[in-house]
Amino acid sequence: MPRSRVASKMRAYLFTTLGAPIFMLLGTAAFIGCLICLAMGIWEEDVIRAMLYINGAITVFMVGCGLIVYRSAVLTDIAQDLHDNGAQGTATILEAEYNGRLEVERHKQWYELKLAVRPDDVGLPPFTVDIEQMFHKEAVPMLTVGSNVPVRFSPDSEIFALVMIERSYARLK
Repeated sequence: MPRSRVASKMRAYLFTTLGAPIFMLLGTAAFIGCLICLAMGIWEEDVIRAMLYINGAITVFMVGCGLIVYRSAVLTDIAQDLHDNGAQGTATILEAEYNGRLEVERHKQWYELKLAVRPDDVGLPPFTVDIEQMFHKEAVPMLTVGSNVPVRFSPDSEIFALVMIERSYARLK
């Protein structure tokens, strides 16, 4: 996987992870401020200005919501790149927990995993990573603590790894 693509995707992931809640909080605070000003009669004479400020606050909040949707798309893209082009390694499952997140298709389940990754390339150091990945319910018996599983990861970033067992999905949260 080319370094520049991973780096740009990681920047987008970090921006959306941090930016979405900030925009949503700012939009909410501005909206509440507008409501307080309306209740206090500050904009009694200038209703158009009040509506512009309220629309601006709602717009800032909706930008935050859009960043959440974009973050999901970035994660899907990162997972697909790892699946197709990631460096290979083996990981020992240190922790595995079903998080209870429901999917429309009941055979798909989300698991939170803590992995100790050992890259196949001896020049890369081992690392530990926490991930949340989707698996088919038939793959769940392979997700036991102490099991060794094949993984793909980006050598440029130790934030993500993708478990590559049969019936796993290239989907991360």
